[in-house]
Amino acid sequence: MIGIIGVDSSASRLCRTRVLTFPFPWRRRLAQDGALFGVLTRIFVESVERFYEERAARRGACGAVQSGAVTAVQRTSGDMRLNPHLHVVFLDGAYHEDGTELVWNELGHLPTRAVGQVRERRRRGDAVAGRPRRLR
Repeated sequence: MIGIIGVDSSASRLCRTRVLTFPFPWRRRLAQDGALFGVLTRIFVESVERFYEERAARRGACGAVQSGAVTAVQRTSGDMRLNPHLHVVFLDGAYHEDGTELVWNELGHLPTRAVGQVRERRRRGDAVAGRPRRLR
């Protein structure tokens, strides 16, 4: 099971930190296969960003909305054991254009449980469509 830990950013209510860990049997493979680790990183980040974009659209943001994230990869745990995992700081909302201005939509807390639900919805939706989601 993939573990997702939610940590509130103490610096601001505009950001939220997530730590994504992977099951023990996956760790050696992820440490050796940077391309696979990159794909899993993009899937996680894009899934959370999609959640914020969909929420902004439901709350009335017109046109395209854009969220953002900063990701740091850590390869070991505190005791120096192999433990590839991610630390990601997400904007807790999304921007959209309103005429010539960018407008910030604070969208509130994304519960840790919802991250897994977003990921599963995405996986099922892509499988139903019969095509893999294009990764940037």
